[in-house]
Amino acid sequence: MTTYKEIFGKPVKVLSSDPSNETEGQVWYNSSSGTFKAGIGVGAWASGGALGTARASMGSLGTQTANMVVAGYAPGLSNTAQTYDGSSWSSIPSLSAGIRRSNAGFGTTAAAASLGGSIGGLPPTANTVNYVEEYDGSSWTAATGYPVGVYDIEACGSQTAGLGAGGYATPSDPGTTLNTNFDYNGSSWTGNNNMNNARRNFSMTGTQAASLVAGGVGNPTKAEIYDGTNWTAISDITSTKMSAASGTTTAGLVYGGSGPGSEVATTFIYDGSSWATGDSMATARDFLGGSSASPGSSALATGGYVGTALQTITEEFTVAAETKTLTSS
Repeated sequence: MTTYKEIFGKPVKVLSSDPSNETEGQVWYNSSSGTFKAGIGVGAWASGGALGTARASMGSLGTQTANMVVAGYAPGLSNTAQTYDGSSWSSIPSLSAGIRRSNAGFGTTAAAASLGGSIGGLPPTANTVNYVEEYDGSSWTAATGYPVGVYDIEACGSQTAGLGAGGYATPSDPGTTLNTNFDYNGSSWTGNNNMNNARRNFSMTGTQAASLVAGGVGNPTKAEIYDGTNWTAISDITSTKMSAASGTTTAGLVYGGSGPGSEVATTFIYDGSSWATGDSMATARDFLGGSSASPGSSALATGGYVGTALQTITEEFTVAAETKTLTSS
């Protein structure tokens, strides 16, 4: 017969020993130690399979176990792409419209999209493009172009319900950091209400109807969320740019990038109301790839720069339950 003991007026199971497979949020009373205990989610980074080609400033998309990186510096401007299955990377067909960097990716490894980018040069004349290409699991084809040529842009969502935001528009609109964003339905782009802050080289994760953006050149401490109609400012984040992101608007992760003066390895965790600092990556780097389709309990950090050196490093973030003794305070 199961017995219970109350904590804060709530009954919890009495166990003679801690469970071997505790889950996050599980609470019990250990009768042997005479203590209440709980499974607390703890996130940590671990090494993953190395990229076959060192890469940075690329489009990235997908999850921790089904990820894609496309174009970027690899080294030099690239149109190549690779996919990750949770343990190793494999080459897939290259983009059809040529080399580029600072593009964005969204979708899945079987239904992906690459958006925008620069085909050479530096600001304020970086030869930006509005190219959109879609991948169907075997080849890339041209799709309806983005409304403006832009690079340092970010995107999230699916191939038929995507969202592109921010970026840097040149040379038709020289040197302009954007706060515009557009929905994609698989065939056309539609403008939305502007973000509160113009930004480029920022972090973005989520879906077309629920996305989180943070940091970036222009507004490195500002963050906001999108509900499919409006953008709402949320708590400031510690200054960050050229970082990556994963998760949702209530369980978001922002990691790596550049802080004041150098690359950082820090992970910031957003719980729907405030930011906290989580486990740091093993290697500080910027211009890395992320996994915008991952839930907040997992993430992927891929490639990037350490100084001027391109990286093949892949790190995986996973939240696991850990037993903690509850004490009154």
